[in-house]
Amino acid sequence: MPTHDDEVAALRRFEEAMGVNFSGVVHRDKPDFVISYQGYKTGVEITSGSAEEFRRALYIGKAAGLTGLSVSGLRERRENERLSNAELLGELQSVECVSSEDFAVHWAERIVKRIRTKVRLMQRGEIERFEKNWLCIVNEQADDGALDIDFYRAVLMGALGSDHSYRQAFDLIYIISGRRVFILDERRLIAAPMKKSANQAAEPIRTPVTPPAGAGDRASGAHGSP
Repeated sequence: MPTHDDEVAALRRFEEAMGVNFSGVVHRDKPDFVISYQGYKTGVEITSGSAEEFRRALYIGKAAGLTGLSVSGLRERRENERLSNAELLGELQSVECVSSEDFAVHWAERIVKRIRTKVRLMQRGEIERFEKNWLCIVNEQADDGALDIDFYRAVLMGALGSDHSYRQAFDLIYIISGRRVFILDERRLIAAPMKKSANQAAEPIRTPVTPPAGAGDRASGAHGSP
């Protein structure tokens, strides 16, 4: 389970990617945060896009003194199929790596699984609705350079298929994966590489933010929804 610090760090990562400091931030549960954004009270649910065993693998590898970890092969496993610490260490030490194409497919499958899980929670009323509702998926198990960003966009669209139930659950879905940002709304999936500045990374989003009264200088150079 993510800790308070994990969730706050993920929100900061989200802010960095979008080039904005959110105002009126309240840390809570389901959704994880409520923010004031462009005059709307917005619920922000944050989740990890990495394989379930990714964090544990990093901890085990560090404890074992491994300087290079092979995490590309880590995949989603059901709870009763997860590896023991010894098995996971053996997998980390393995020289076998999946192809870049397979890695991208596994990535897309994980992201879509996260989306569908959160959509179900929203549909059942287990995540509270606000004026606007966002889902942010922060994926640390990323491969930034092997394949073009359009390939990742294509496999993600393929994994989503014809299931558009997310449109009734979330106004926007942000996927922060390494140095890449994917933005899914009711009409399209935008893919944008993060450049030296977070503002450049979010360039496809163009409407300027109007900070709420009293926000002072917290919001600067930000971008809003399409």
